[in-house]
Amino acid sequence: MRNKLKVELDKLIDKKVLEVNAGSGGGSIINIEFGESLNISPKSFGSYKIFEGDFSIMIYCAWRLESNESVLTSWNEDNSDNGPIVTNLKNLINNRVISYEISDLFDLKIFFEEQKALTIFCDLSTEQEFECNWFLRNNNNIYSITNKYICEQEAK
Repeated sequence: MRNKLKVELDKLIDKKVLEVNAGSGGGSIINIEFGESLNISPKSFGSYKIFEGDFSIMIYCAWRLESNESVLTSWNEDNSDNGPIVTNLKNLINNRVISYEISDLFDLKIFFEEQKALTIFCDLSTEQEFECNWFLRNNNNIYSITNKYICEQEAK
């Protein structure tokens, strides 16, 4: 399954960030949509409009957004609409994915234009109720990284 996940992650290369969903309603959970919008009109949830891209990554575990010079924000900071999580993640919109690295335990680092990188740390273990660290969705499948540090594939 690891090889299938890598094939899908390879498809993220050169895709633009279409939308980032983060903020007070979701705690430290973030969703990033990549590529072209699959919806002609976005879904609306209150004051938010949700676009669905070719790919998305939903992150439930610890993460950090950094530049070459410093940490820009991380999962445990202020997630209000004007806080550092939302402000810094929204700056990823229209940035292209340059490359990625994935560890044996499925920690993922995505490199973007403008010398930014998002690092995802799989820290949800089997001792926790929540079963997913992060997942990648494409048009057909969802690749979920579980709290048992395995990758599971399911049809969308």
